[in-house]
Parts: sequence; C-alpha cells; structure tokens
Amino acid sequence: MKLGSAQGRLNNKRYKEALSAAKVAYKIGGIEDYELWLYNSIVGKSLYHLGQPQEALLHLNRAEELLTPQLAEESGTEELLSVMSSISWYIDKIEAETHNKSLKQGTPQSGAP
Repeated sequence: MKLGSAQGRLNNKRYKEALSAAKVAYKIGGIEDYELWLYNSIVGKSLYHLGQPQEALLHLNRAEELLTPQLAEESGTEELLSVMSSISWYIDKIEAETHNKSLKQGTPQSGAP
C-alpha cells in the first residue's frame, strides 16, 4: 500500500505533504482499486485543512461512495466504521459551513422555497 506515508502525514497534521504523497502514489499507479476510497479520503481531508472545502467535498463524497459497499461486504469492521464516521464528519462539517455562509450572505439554498 503506497498510501501509508500519506496517511501518516495526514495523522501528523502535515496536510500539504499528505496531499502531495497521495497524489504521487496515484500518479505512479501505486493505488489498487480497493484503496481508492482511502486516496479520496486523504485528499479530501487534506484539502479541507488547506482551505479548499468545496474541492474536499468532492473527494470525501467519492470516498464515502466507494467505502459503503466495502462496509457491507465486510460486515462493518471497527476500523472501516471509524473511517466512515470520520469521512461523514468532514462532509457534515463542510455542508454546515457552506449552509451558514450562505445564510450570512443571504443566498438561498438549493431546495429552499
């Protein structure tokens, strides 16, 4: 798994380095199909902490989409449930921040009357 160093950097709050390491692993083909959720999770979380929440949301939603079937197949192991919880927390946080920002600017939300 080539994403170990990216995950370690993310855990150590070295977000630029985590983002770079994940992208390098992806570029050189060091990521297996079953690891794409992890790649998207690392990229999304790093982008969020680097001040790019909308770009982060794209990756986090993709990570969640890819991880959901794996959770079903593996009967929700503790580790995967923890990862999914973390991804969902970031998604909820970004969506709440976006909603609050829209309210402050007086911008109607999609689906609002």
